[in-house]
Amino acid sequence: MCRVRRAVVATALQSRINPASIHSVSYGRASNAALAQGPSPLHSVAMAQKRLTRQDWTDAGLQALADTGPSALRAEALARDMGTTKGSFYWHFRDLPDYLAVLIAEWEMRAAEEIGAVLESDESLATRLCAFALGGTEPVDMAMRGWARTDKNAARATSTIDKLRMDALHALLADVGITNPDLARALRAAGIGMGALAAQDKADNLQPMATLVDLVLALR
Repeated sequence: MCRVRRAVVATALQSRINPASIHSVSYGRASNAALAQGPSPLHSVAMAQKRLTRQDWTDAGLQALADTGPSALRAEALARDMGTTKGSFYWHFRDLPDYLAVLIAEWEMRAAEEIGAVLESDESLATRLCAFALGGTEPVDMAMRGWARTDKNAARATSTIDKLRMDALHALLADVGITNPDLARALRAAGIGMGALAAQDKADNLQPMATLVDLVLALR
């Protein structure tokens, strides 16, 4: 499994958009899943009271993408929401295309890190299969998938992460002798479909997926 994990991480790193434009240190970054919680009521006020960083703008952009979609990714609108001016935006980014490329690369990196974390975890096989099948269904992930229909960079990043999750599902199933690729694809398709249903509580998807995983594992 370590070999699989290293391959996953290596593939993700090689596929980043313009790595030089991303923070070399990203402590404090929110995960893609954490974005589902949305900003706190005092978030904009707090941001206005401090000097905004490149990472602040990146986090705000991903939150806006999750909340509203790619139409919200405009310097003026983001600056207004963050209680600042466009000058701060252009201090950190050359232009809007540069900013959008950084957002996509950041999302891709976070998704790859989440995949690596599941592969490294000590959770049961069934739990990890559920995590990969249901992974990438948070609001920001679904928004990125929608954006991919009209943006080639978002499409490339989404395709890369989809492949990483599929490879992980294939590897976990193969470890227990289940090599039919259609089964991994069925799990992933079911997970994406459940995410698209937009259940009020995402925990509602766990039991149906656990049941499906148990059925697949019964084929051993």
